[in-house]
Amino acid sequence: TATLAPKPVIVPVTVAPPVAVQPAPMTLIAQADSACGAQWQDLQICTDPSTASQLFQQAAATGDMYSMRSLGILACGHKVRSENVCDDLAKAQAWFARSADKGDLFSMTTLGKLFCGSAFKNSMARCLKPHTASEWLLRAANQGDVDAMYWLGWVYHDYGFTPDACNWWRRAADLGDEFSRNNVT
Repeated sequence: TATLAPKPVIVPVTVAPPVAVQPAPMTLIAQADSACGAQWQDLQICTDPSTASQLFQQAAATGDMYSMRSLGILACGHKVRSENVCDDLAKAQAWFARSADKGDLFSMTTLGKLFCGSAFKNSMARCLKPHTASEWLLRAANQGDVDAMYWLGWVYHDYGFTPDACNWWRRAADLGDEFSRNNVT
């Protein structure tokens, strides 16, 4: 006698809802850079910071270091590089710290400057938070950032550690920094 094959069990198939495809970080970054305009790359002046911020935040969510740095710059405003002035210090520090933790030297050095305060070096005021500032500057300087070496020299100099200051200025001068060379000679 022939045996009957067991009746197949029909299992309902559930179809997962379609997942929205997120744009690649580079696409988001290009759109954010475009929203900021022609003066963004050189002068860090952004013509549409609201749109740029949204796009950079999406890219930063993927772990993109450049976007985190850019969000720090947007939070500070364009005078952060030239005058160490920051519009929203807490937000900027948070973004720069995230970028710095990913290895961004610009963010490390900028954090050091921000912890020193906007008056530091512009009016020869002392660095407001030398311990925290020097920690960030040291991280960048030890990885070869000349700007960090120069600023670290001033932090040490202002608190009486002249030999340490001269050592950092000498290292920066050896790497071609004219400002540090003027301080050593």
